[in-house]
Amino acid sequence: EAAFPAKQEPATTSSSSAGGQEGKHYVMVNYSRVVVGQILFSGGHYAPIGGFHPELDKVLILDVNTRRYPSVWADLPLVWDAVHTQTGNGAWRGYLRLQAPPPTAPPADSEQ
Repeated sequence: EAAFPAKQEPATTSSSSAGGQEGKHYVMVNYSRVVVGQILFSGGHYAPIGGFHPELDKVLILDVNTRRYPSVWADLPLVWDAVHTQTGNGAWRGYLRLQAPPPTAPPADSEQ
């Protein structure tokens, strides 16, 4: 079984790049709401992972449709199962792992 990226690199964690500068990692999941036990208004969608609780093995799903789906801590194995499902048209769900570019130095003053 492949490792879920949020387990090794929770969302919004910093990591060093080759140049020693820090960058932020983010994970977004396309998951089945039915599998995680949410009320079904739609089958699923992408939502950002806001964090990982290692002692409880849970991830924080920061749902973007907060009117119907508040943010929720969900068991990581359950979220992993919810990601490994197919949509109604047969397409597989999945996750995105994004990395923000490292901060850049401001341009040097070119006045002479």
